[in-house]
Amino acid sequence: MITITPTQHNYLSNDLKKTFLGKYISILDYNKIPYNVVPYFNQSEFWESISKSSHFIARYRGSEKDLSLMQAVLPEIERNGLKALPNFNTAYHCGDKSKLSAFYKANKISHPNTLIFWEVIHLKEAIEKNLISFPVIVKLRKGAASTNVIKVYTAHQLIRLATKMFEKGVKPGMLEEAAFGNFYINKLFTKWLFKPNRNNLKNIRHKLHYIKENDYREIESSCVIVQEFYPKNNFDTRVTVIGNRAFAVRRYNRPDDFRASGSGRIDDNPQKIDLKMIKIAFEISNKFKFQTMAYDFIYNLEGKPTILEHNFTFIGELVAVCPVFWDQNLNTYPNNNRFPQYWQLVDFLNDDKLKF
Repeated sequence: MITITPTQHNYLSNDLKKTFLGKYISILDYNKIPYNVVPYFNQSEFWESISKSSHFIARYRGSEKDLSLMQAVLPEIERNGLKALPNFNTAYHCGDKSKLSAFYKANKISHPNTLIFWEVIHLKEAIEKNLISFPVIVKLRKGAASTNVIKVYTAHQLIRLATKMFEKGVKPGMLEEAAFGNFYINKLFTKWLFKPNRNNLKNIRHKLHYIKENDYREIESSCVIVQEFYPKNNFDTRVTVIGNRAFAVRRYNRPDDFRASGSGRIDDNPQKIDLKMIKIAFEISNKFKFQTMAYDFIYNLEGKPTILEHNFTFIGELVAVCPVFWDQNLNTYPNNNRFPQYWQLVDFLNDDKLKF
């Protein structure tokens, strides 16, 4: 049997079958494979289900609650002999940009130069020694879809942000206020008044969502991540590796922005994909035995592919829209609009006859 554990966010959804986990459930139903859906907060039922299962599936988001749950539960599940998706090895770095930076440096993987600061005094010393060239990209430890990622233009703005971070903490989605002041929302309204397009309105709605959000358990105060900015990247390339398959799309930046993640501007033409990125993604997944991983590539100042970050949690539609996938010899095969959950289950259950 398979135990499927939704996070609280998934569990409280109006319809679990419409979530990422829901695709697994639909495929298992269609193939008449037994499973049990049980949330971890019902712990007695959860561990009872684990004791009767051979496989375990979960989907962790980037929140502190999810990351803590993953760190606590996955090692114990694997010690009990269950096969997990994701397993601890695949999940370990993801959702934590400080871990990702250490991973890239330790393994000499091309990545924009990144400095992590846990104290304002060390940040000021780095600025005085000219170790930081502006503009820079500033990130919080957690965040997805470009939330908690901004471009900072001056040392004053960076020090202001870091000071607020270490004194009071910063709520998710409020990094701009820490750097540019509490009236940043007014700038968004002004921009919309002079240019009333859909993107500017979307930015206002996005910001208002976080202003109204009151989950103070997610306040960030641990570290400030400062990353080198590579200009002239109008898109990034998302390469998703699932076993012996790589899927790829281009994601174009939001209008008047440097960020591609969350833009919704997708180009699924396989002829435009840089195959060097496919090779690099396969090399990393093979070397570190990742079950499934999504890599975000851009180009560095020398025009060579470099990785911004990777994560096992990604949007399934970015795989489903891919007309083809590559194998490790760069041969292509039709995808036929299949979602990543199908390919993940084919590998996870070792069943290449799985129906969809």
